[in-house]
Amino acid sequence: MANRNLKDELNRLGFSLFEKEGTPDANKTLYDIVKSGDTRLAEGFPLVLANAAKNGEFDYNAVMAKCKSEKEKALFAGFFDLAAALYKLKGLSLDLMGYDGRRITEQERNRMGGFLKLLKTNENFKIGKYEVSPKRVKTIFDNYYSGTISETAARQEELSLEYAMSQIFSPKQKNLFRKRLKGEKMTKTEKEYYSRTVKKKVAALANPELHGLARRILER
Repeated sequence: MANRNLKDELNRLGFSLFEKEGTPDANKTLYDIVKSGDTRLAEGFPLVLANAAKNGEFDYNAVMAKCKSEKEKALFAGFFDLAAALYKLKGLSLDLMGYDGRRITEQERNRMGGFLKLLKTNENFKIGKYEVSPKRVKTIFDNYYSGTISETAARQEELSLEYAMSQIFSPKQKNLFRKRLKGEKMTKTEKEYYSRTVKKKVAALANPELHGLARRILER
């Protein structure tokens, strides 16, 4: 899915960051989030799943069919079970997930129980390549699923910036960008990497002519 279409879908399914355009496909959006490599987006998976299921647009098997490897299937299954654990913690019915009569396996039940414990203790954990923060998972869900207007607006702005940065910087580069912005101390290796790679991207972003051209393209 193109970045623009993914942003449109995130907007429609809970992350109201951008104006909606294009044809929605909730199942493809969930798949794209799982394979995005962006932890912050992945931590919003339970929210997007809840909204897709609530609208009757989620199909477990349809998402599984989009997975191109066993690794991707395991990632999706892991985040699906994390979502189930979060819904249980919030007192929401698992019918929300659109099981359509599919029985929960013993492996899924055990994994949900493990995630539920971690959500309660706020211990970070890994799902495949992602290191997940229970606090962020719960905060995103609370702010967007049932938050006040002011809370939602503030979180929308934060996630909009986070998403935009993820299109330009790798997670490591985003971390160095923030360190530089806050004036935090960097190691020699970090300084060298920042000067060699991150600074060039920052300079390009700050170029007014490039910014103007990008605006003109988006407004067409």
